[in-house]
Amino acid sequence: MPRISMWKPNKTFDFEYADRMSAENLHIGGSGLLIHKYEGPPGGDGITDISDFLFLEIKDRQYSDTVYEMRGHYTPEDVDYDLSQFGIFLSSDMMRIVFHYNEMINILGRKLISGDVIEVTAERDTTIEGIAINEYFVIQDALYAAPGHSMTWRPHLWKVRAKQMPASAEYQDVLDKIATGDTIGGEGNGTGLMPPGWADLVGPDGTPGPGCDPAIMNAVNSYCKMLGVTDGIVAEAEDNVFYDPKYFTVAHLWIHIDEATGYPLMSYWAGGDGKPPNGAPLKGIGTSFPDDMVDGEYFLRVDYTPDRLFQKQGSCYKRIEDDLRKIWTATNRRLDTFIDNINISATDDGETFREKQSISKVVSAKKDANSAHKIKTKIDQAEHERIAKKLDGAE
Repeated sequence: MPRISMWKPNKTFDFEYADRMSAENLHIGGSGLLIHKYEGPPGGDGITDISDFLFLEIKDRQYSDTVYEMRGHYTPEDVDYDLSQFGIFLSSDMMRIVFHYNEMINILGRKLISGDVIEVTAERDTTIEGIAINEYFVIQDALYAAPGHSMTWRPHLWKVRAKQMPASAEYQDVLDKIATGDTIGGEGNGTGLMPPGWADLVGPDGTPGPGCDPAIMNAVNSYCKMLGVTDGIVAEAEDNVFYDPKYFTVAHLWIHIDEATGYPLMSYWAGGDGKPPNGAPLKGIGTSFPDDMVDGEYFLRVDYTPDRLFQKQGSCYKRIEDDLRKIWTATNRRLDTFIDNINISATDDGETFREKQSISKVVSAKKDANSAHKIKTKIDQAEHERIAKKLDGAE
């Protein structure tokens, strides 16, 4: 009689029995979860493609239009606020969820990976404004669950660690689906799938159409109210600090004008406001000089940074001053214009390109052109040191 051993090199009926039991256990005691499957950056080569190799970031993420429903188990936790620092921080915005491995493979066609978004319908809540919204978590890590190994020494459960999804540019595709009623829950009969007719709320470019409810999108971000307070602080700062602190008003100063030519004897003075000196009239504002300008007239060019005031002096246009009245702007808003830039520009020949480009695409890597010179320099330096030691008697 052979020795009894639960371990077998192949998956036997014992493994299948334990696998069915673990799946049934999750179906009985687990919760329904909606999976937004990550597909990689738009126009990329799939989930293994990285749009920005320099910072190893994927700002533009694309998710499947099909929302998958799976059963998973997690332990609800109290959400506590950490008030030990300046501001409010959530100390328990992480969730650990266990899925059945083979069921996950059969439904998704692959494992749950970092970047997939989980919609927790059991955590559905209503905001102060009365908007019902589910909790959204984005997977950070995924691995086999240690307690999921059965008596056959084979794993049956897949465990993920997910963090609460912020309303940022990476998950704009998911946010657009939320705003159009795609995965609110009741409209999709509890499955998160888009019912007939709701697809009309999405425009041809994939952005929310006229039926989009922006309040739902804003409700997804758990920090929206806190950010609203921040925006109020920024608005008050803009009111108190209207111009850049480096600007000096010179409206009360009188600029001496040459009576013979009508030209100011001093040009490009600090603290310019882009206005002609001494209240002189302005010919106009634009990106090119008009053809009917006469000698001595002023024109403000707005295609310069900052705006630049010119005066026609004879056959040329002389720079008089720059408009240094830069409006004060919070740094985070300056960064947002770059990070969240999704604009498309077109060249004269009709070619289109994204305004925001990854550094790895703009600045390509190249080999060191001075490598041979560096090697030669080291060899010459070593030879000089050898000759110096020989003359000094060290050799």
